[in-house]
Amino acid sequence: MAESKCLGIHYARDALTAVMLERQGDKSTITDCWQLPFSSEEQLGLNEFVSELSGQIRERYPNKVSATALSLGGRLYQTVQHHSDFVETRQIMQTLRYDIEVEFATDADAIAVSFQKLPNGGNVEDGCDLIVHTARRDELTSLLEGFEAAGVDALIAEADLSSWMHWLKDEGVLRESESCLYLAWTAETLYLLAVDDKCNPLLARSYVCPSVEQASEVLGSELKRSLIMLGEESQPGKVYYHSENFIPDLCKLVQEAVGVTPAELSETNVRKAFAAGVAIGYLNGGEVADFRLDGLEPHSMVESRKRGYYGLSAAIILFFLALSFVMQLNENRFVKVQNQVDSEIIQAWQDTHPGQKMPRNQSAGQLTRDINNLYANLRKQKLQQESQVVSGSASRTFMVALDALNSLPEKFDLQIDTLRTQAEVVNISGSVPELADQIALEAALKRHESITIENWDFTQSGSGNRNDPTSRRQFNMAMKVAQESKTANQDKDENE
Repeated sequence: MAESKCLGIHYARDALTAVMLERQGDKSTITDCWQLPFSSEEQLGLNEFVSELSGQIRERYPNKVSATALSLGGRLYQTVQHHSDFVETRQIMQTLRYDIEVEFATDADAIAVSFQKLPNGGNVEDGCDLIVHTARRDELTSLLEGFEAAGVDALIAEADLSSWMHWLKDEGVLRESESCLYLAWTAETLYLLAVDDKCNPLLARSYVCPSVEQASEVLGSELKRSLIMLGEESQPGKVYYHSENFIPDLCKLVQEAVGVTPAELSETNVRKAFAAGVAIGYLNGGEVADFRLDGLEPHSMVESRKRGYYGLSAAIILFFLALSFVMQLNENRFVKVQNQVDSEIIQAWQDTHPGQKMPRNQSAGQLTRDINNLYANLRKQKLQQESQVVSGSASRTFMVALDALNSLPEKFDLQIDTLRTQAEVVNISGSVPELADQIALEAALKRHESITIENWDFTQSGSGNRNDPTSRRQFNMAMKVAQESKTANQDKDENE
């Protein structure tokens, strides 16, 4: 879920300005604004500043502030224009610090860098021009740690010139019609921002001017030089300024240099615009010239990632524990199945090799193959015996009749009195205990594919009492045996 509130802070050498900004749809509203001035001693040590800032935040916001964004005053960074051979943000970030080191003879490890892209006309091969903001890494790190000590973990930290652009866009001051020039003076720093007719920044400058005289001098010289840099096609058609501290004499200098009468912006205090702008930039989620991206990650994000790593580690450990448990269960199941198979192999060996000692140096696979080979040999011998029986002979008819009777259960009570065979006919007489046995005998004979029952008769002998062992059902049965050149078992084995 997107955040809707952000505490925007503008930090300069002489004062801190903070606003609480709420976002509802496309509308931004400042619900609270306050300023914390401090002396030069506090600027250097930050101890009293940290204590005062924590007190203000605890007093104004009893509930924890969910998001904080920091805008750095003009004295804390420097701004230059630079041309990069790349247009993709990732490639620019990988090469920019070292380009700055070569171009401006600066130690790349000692600076933190952020940038804004300038329009390049759509030609990717030409690269793009950048507005580059650089700050001393040690100084910026110390400042961010001071804010963290005060309970403020700024999620982004950008130059106030970049924050100014966010505020101007949100206020609708930037218009896609003509190039404009924006000016402000905080009694400490003079700001100059030029944008083209498509609301893209062309030039951004900040100058340390702690007095009116210095501001007038810088404005008189730098404004003319900046207009020359813009070129004829990008000369500003309108000029806007924040009226606080921007005295009429400065307005007169601007009018003389540009030839356009400056117009006041709705917000007189540019520091408030900076603080609101950095909050707007964070909430909008657009391009932010963030120093944090240059190895100055917020403490809260580091801790959140650590917690994520801990959670991931715990999940991985639990996964492997569960996997180990499942593998152990499978191993136990495998051992159980293996023991069962070994028992069956031993039993099969004893059944097929009576009186022989089972070899211990053979694998289960080898033993299984030996048993199968022995079984195949026995089947082969049986088939050879069956093949010696002449088709259509009384001996084969006798063998078929015995095969059918052998399909009865082992303990089936059957008494055969006579069994006479001819070439294709078998006559059997005998007895069974009761009607159920009679039905079972009939079913067994009918199941045999070579036998057809021609006729039979059954009579009751004895007392007829079921409990009388001498009482039995006598039968006489005539069956016809189909003669074939090959038995069904022979066909099956040859197919196998």
